[in-house]
Amino acid sequence: MQEDFQLTINGLSYRVSGTPLKLSLADFLKSESIELSDGLVHEGHEGLLFFLIDFNASAGPVHRLIKPSRTSLISMAERELVAIDPRVEDPNESSLWVKLKAHNDSPEDEKVSLSKTISSGLEGLDDGQGYSLFSDHLCSVLRRNESGVKVSTRHRLTVPSAYQRLKKLNYRSSEGELYYRPGTVLEAIRLRVLRQGSCFIGSELFAEDQSPGPGNAVLISLDSVEELREIIFEDGNWEIGTGITLRSFAERLRNEFPLIDDFCKRFTDTHFVNRFTVLEEFNSTGSGSGILTVLLTLGASAVIDGLDERRTMSLEELLYEETLSAVGEQELITAVTVPGSGGSKTLTSYYQVMEGPYEKVPIIRASFLVELDSKDRVSDSRMWFDAGSGLPIRFDSAEKLIAGRPWTRELQQQISAVIGSGDGIAGNLGLSSNFQRVLIQNLLLKFINEQLGDPGPGAHEFIDLESELTVRGKE
Repeated sequence: MQEDFQLTINGLSYRVSGTPLKLSLADFLKSESIELSDGLVHEGHEGLLFFLIDFNASAGPVHRLIKPSRTSLISMAERELVAIDPRVEDPNESSLWVKLKAHNDSPEDEKVSLSKTISSGLEGLDDGQGYSLFSDHLCSVLRRNESGVKVSTRHRLTVPSAYQRLKKLNYRSSEGELYYRPGTVLEAIRLRVLRQGSCFIGSELFAEDQSPGPGNAVLISLDSVEELREIIFEDGNWEIGTGITLRSFAERLRNEFPLIDDFCKRFTDTHFVNRFTVLEEFNSTGSGSGILTVLLTLGASAVIDGLDERRTMSLEELLYEETLSAVGEQELITAVTVPGSGGSKTLTSYYQVMEGPYEKVPIIRASFLVELDSKDRVSDSRMWFDAGSGLPIRFDSAEKLIAGRPWTRELQQQISAVIGSGDGIAGNLGLSSNFQRVLIQNLLLKFINEQLGDPGPGAHEFIDLESELTVRGKE
C-alpha cells in the first residue's frame, strides 16, 4: 500500500505524499511552481487553464479541459496534464500559446490568438460556459496537428509523453483512508465485498454522497478499468461502458443517434461533461446530467456484472420495478445497451429549459422519440422528461394519444385542441406545479411543429421569452 504518488504537468513530475483524499488539485497547486515553457515559471494555478490527457472510447489520446478546484488530487495520480496561461501573448513564444484560425465569418488568412479568444469567453462567466465551444475546437486541432496551429517547441500537445492506459493504484492517505484503483471489474467487486464500508466513486469526489466518513473510508475508483471505458457495436446493439465520460459517449454516438447529438449540444459546463461518467448518473442524488432521460427514450437496457454471473434488464424495469436496490453489493452496473437504429423512420429531439440564460440547473429536460411506419403513421413512441429532481417521468398519456395516428398537420391541430381543453394531457403525471404541466405540453407541441417543418398559420405560435417555450393564442 503506497503512501505517495506523482502526476505530470507540462512534462515535469510532481510528487505527492501523505495528503487527505479530499484535497483538490487547486489546493495542492497553490504552493507549487508550474513551468509553462522555455523556462517561464508560474506560481500556483490561478489564471491557468489545465488540460488532462485522457483517452476516448477508441483508446486514442485526447485533451480534456478540467477545473482544478473541482478535481480531486488523488484522481490525478499518475496522470498527465498540460497547463496554459491564456493571459500572456508573447510573439517570442516565452509562454505556451496557440494561434487558431478565425471563425467562418472572418477572412481566411486572419488569425485569432488563444489569449484573446479565452479571455473574452471567460469574462463574467463561470464553469466553462464561455469557452466550451472553443475548448472543443482546440482539442480537435491539437489531435490533428493542423497547419494553422503554432505551439511552443518545448511542450508539444499532440501526443502524450507516456502513451499507455491508466495504471492500477493502492494508496493510503495521511488520515488512514484507503483509495483503490483496480484494473478489472472482478477486482473492483471483490474489493467492495472484502473491504467493509467501501464504495465505488466517480470523478466528483467532493459530492456529499461520496465524502469519506467514519464508516466509509475505503474508496474504489473505476478510472483504470478498461472494459468500462469501451463502446462496442455487436449483434445490432451498442454496448456502452458505464465508465465512459459524457464527452466520449457523445463523441462516439452523436452521428449514430441524433438524440444524443441534441443532448450533448445542451452542455455548457465543460469540466462536468469532460469528467462525469455514465455510472455516476446512477449514483447521483442530485439532478444529474439528464442522460438517463435520453437512455430511457432510446430503449436502453442495463448490464449488471457480479462475481459469478452477468444479467441484463431493461433500464425502465431496473429503475421503476426492481429499483437500484436490486443491484447488490456483489454487483456493478458495467454497461448499458442501446438498440441500433432500425429501418423505420425515426424522429427525435431533446430539450433543456432554464429559468434564465445564466442558470445552471434546468427547470425541465425532455426527450422525444417517434417511429413512423411506411405510411407515416406513428408505430411507436417513447417520451421521457425530468423536472430537476427524482427519476425521469414517462409521458405515457402523450404516447397513447398519438399512437397509430398519421404524422400530419392534422395531428398537431388535434394535440393543440386536447391541450387547450380541461387538464390537457399532463394531469396524471404527478407534477405539483401547473407551470411544469404547461411546459411539458408545450414541449410536445414544439417537437411536433419542428418535425413537421414550417408550422404555417395555426391556433398557436411560440414566442421567445428566455425559455423559448411560452405559447399564446393568436389574437
